[in-house]
Amino acid sequence: MEPHLIELPRKVLIGKGVIKRVSDICKDLNTGRKTFI
Repeated sequence: MEPHLIELPRKVLIGKGVIKRVSDICKDLNTGRKTFI
């Protein structure tokens, strides 16, 4: 629920370009925190 928790994976995704990771993070969070998609 904390912004910095989303910022970290978000930058990693952009850096590595791992789209699959986005789905994993979404499932991991599963709290409606899909704004970084």
